[in-house]
Amino acid sequence: MKQFFIIIFIVVLGFQIVLGQESPGSDSRLSHQPKQKSQATAVLLSFLISSTGHAYAGNWGRGLGFTAGRVGCAVLAFTAGIKETTETEHGYYYTMITVKEEKTPFFYIGVGGAIILGIWEMVDAAKEVQRYNSRYSGNPKFGLDLVPQKDGASLKLSYNF
Repeated sequence: MKQFFIIIFIVVLGFQIVLGQESPGSDSRLSHQPKQKSQATAVLLSFLISSTGHAYAGNWGRGLGFTAGRVGCAVLAFTAGIKETTETEHGYYYTMITVKEEKTPFFYIGVGGAIILGIWEMVDAAKEVQRYNSRYSGNPKFGLDLVPQKDGASLKLSYNF
């Protein structure tokens, strides 16, 4: 299990290096300008490992919801979706036991639901990256406005980020 987490860490670190992102301790992360994130990267990460596209976009919670839904659909498909029947045939010198597995409609509902949730997760991860980029795009803006009032005027100072 420890080796699995080490491999995942190396893969994520490799994605950061390939995509040109600095490591978390670099000086560019200390500035007010986060880099724009790629929608294609979010979709690719969501395709490879569930909820990693949302993590890339900065919204782990939403990604974990999709993962829980996909796991639920898989459990439905492989528990309620498969019915086993056993037939026993007795002969003079033998006993033959035959086990047949039949797929019920729950199997197709579970598999279809998992596929639909996977596609929806990829689309949603791309939208989350759009939200992230729009939230952190542009420079912080300072404003100084003169607001007329009944008794004179007031000065309004604003900071938009």
